[in-house]
Amino acid sequence: YWMGRALERNNSLYEAITYYEKAVTLNSRYAEAHRALGWASVERHKFDQSRIHFEAFRAAAPEDKTIWNDIGDSYVRQNKDNEALDAFEKVLEHLPQDVKALVQVGNILSRRGKEEEATKYYRRAVKADDANGEATCQLGIALARGKVSKEAEGLLKRCLKAGDAPEDMKDSAQSILDTAGIN
Repeated sequence: YWMGRALERNNSLYEAITYYEKAVTLNSRYAEAHRALGWASVERHKFDQSRIHFEAFRAAAPEDKTIWNDIGDSYVRQNKDNEALDAFEKVLEHLPQDVKALVQVGNILSRRGKEEEATKYYRRAVKADDANGEATCQLGIALARGKVSKEAEGLLKRCLKAGDAPEDMKDSAQSILDTAGIN
């Protein structure tokens, strides 16, 4: 398994898969190897196969509810927002402050035009982890719709400095600030 992780970090996904499969062959309940195979399947757009591995992870590690984030992310990649929303809500049933799930639910609600509801989820995410760059960016962008408030301005500026914020969100934050004439 660990050799597979090293290979995957070095962009050798297909070689990594061989080691993950060996780990599962040696121990069919090796949860992390199933999670890794699930993500390898997602990367190769083999979504049915990914769900088999994510379900095997759930069977091997039923206490780890974060697997629902992985399942949700795989549905997001397939544009299956209803299924993704169900998965992220399962995380939040057990881990109500899970930032990844909160942001993803906010993203789905935003795509559906439910900006006010989305903003509530982004706000919860920032409250749970105010150092999370993606959550900070999403909340700042959501609050900047219309007039840019002082709160939105502060969040957008924090977004620009966040090392873990996605570059496209930083670009959006910068664009909003530029358009509003804020330095």
